[in-house]
Amino acid sequence: MAINTEGFRVKNGSWKSEASQSVAKQGKQTHSEIVVYNALGQKNAGGPFLIKQDAFPCSECDGKFTGQSISVVFKITANNGSYSADHGLGQVMGAHQFPYYIWYHGGTKTAGTNQAAPAGFPAIPNVANV
Repeated sequence: MAINTEGFRVKNGSWKSEASQSVAKQGKQTHSEIVVYNALGQKNAGGPFLIKQDAFPCSECDGKFTGQSISVVFKITANNGSYSADHGLGQVMGAHQFPYYIWYHGGTKTAGTNQAAPAGFPAIPNVANV
């Protein structure tokens, strides 16, 4: 099952797609969201970034994003790979639970179906329309 990732940054007041990656193999490899995050950082090191993905970040990636100082929001549209379990949500999620958002900012993580940014997150365009 492929995991598809698309990365956006703010340009002229709206989200602009700037990077994408797909991973279809199992086993040790570069994680799709890390490839996209690195590509976005090369174009605009200051963020904030939006990563739209049809899978949750695995526990390894979750740890990396929690430790970043740049603000990143994930818009999760499906549960490919069943990595929702890495976030304490179990392996099976209903379609009504998507999109699911994960907000990483200043070493903290806020998650849920609320599309509004948590307190302290930089001002960004609406993520619901992406």
